[in-house]
Amino acid sequence: MIGATLVTPPGPGAVAIIQLQGPNLPRLLETLTGKSDWPIGAMRLSDLGGIDDGFAVMPAPERAQLMPHGGPRVVQLLLQRLAEHGAVVQRTVNPLERYPEAQSPCEADLLATLADAASPAAIDLLIRQPDLWRRRRQILDRMTPAQAQALRQRSARLDLLVNAGTVAVAGRPNVGKSTLLNRMTGRAVSLVADRPGTTRDWVGAMTQVRGRQAGPDDAVTIRWLDTPGLRADADPIESRAVELAAGAAADADLIIAVRDPETGWPPAPPAARLWVMNKIDLAGAAPSGDGAHADAPLGISALTGAGMPALEQRILECLELSDIDPRTLWAFSPTLKRALEDPGSADLDGYLGKAP
Repeated sequence: MIGATLVTPPGPGAVAIIQLQGPNLPRLLETLTGKSDWPIGAMRLSDLGGIDDGFAVMPAPERAQLMPHGGPRVVQLLLQRLAEHGAVVQRTVNPLERYPEAQSPCEADLLATLADAASPAAIDLLIRQPDLWRRRRQILDRMTPAQAQALRQRSARLDLLVNAGTVAVAGRPNVGKSTLLNRMTGRAVSLVADRPGTTRDWVGAMTQVRGRQAGPDDAVTIRWLDTPGLRADADPIESRAVELAAGAAADADLIIAVRDPETGWPPAPPAARLWVMNKIDLAGAAPSGDGAHADAPLGISALTGAGMPALEQRILECLELSDIDPRTLWAFSPTLKRALEDPGSADLDGYLGKAP
């Protein structure tokens, strides 16, 4: 049986990689491309089943990779063509097969996680993990249930470095939520106007935040969700948009409530954990709170940038991703997570391998 697995992210991209694993790959490649000569390690530009022109290579006798353009439709049609020729389309590939250069299953999982990591801040911490786990292997045998639970919770927060966390912003119309989104992303993502209801649907964008002492390699990627303004006299379309945005915000990792000096807080912001006063450039005196509650909001100006470093720091604190200790253990893989749940469920010595 030959397995076919998409190993690049499923969204649009410049190039996709489909990995083939199994016997008789030269025959499948000949059927697909019309070319019969497939020496190990030689990359060839080929017609991939009449669907797209791309590269194909056999890095090992029972492993091949196809590299078409990364459009989702191209990938879908190519996987269908492979299935027509007898390949079995699989959702995941064993990390050791995907990364044969890895010295252990743990290192293979590390490479797979690095490939998916959204945040630059994940890189150095992930690279340290195999050695940290090997050095502290015996700690797991003596770990109390409370310690294991604390490590599970900490790992769940660090997982946001791989799968970017969502920060949703709630506020009344015209308090500057769209200006704040544009400030956070450094570009005009959301329409800005002095008319209530300008943002009639939620707008999402990926951006990065840094703590006060962080450098470029310490940036944390987040998914920023700009919701429609909450007001009582919204029309039916706007009300429906608010309803949909509330559903999206309910799953957010952090909700920020925003107001300005002349406008009150949004009605019952759902589970807000950070409270921000925007437009302090127009206020007589800026608030001096840390944003932990509505009576002590954090003062910023999305227009001028005032207070933005403090806001980024507070976002990281709320997500528990500020001041990450490089010696922190992180159960970043399914095997390590299972080991915390049930220490006898995995052969950790075999999984971690020997120190290089």
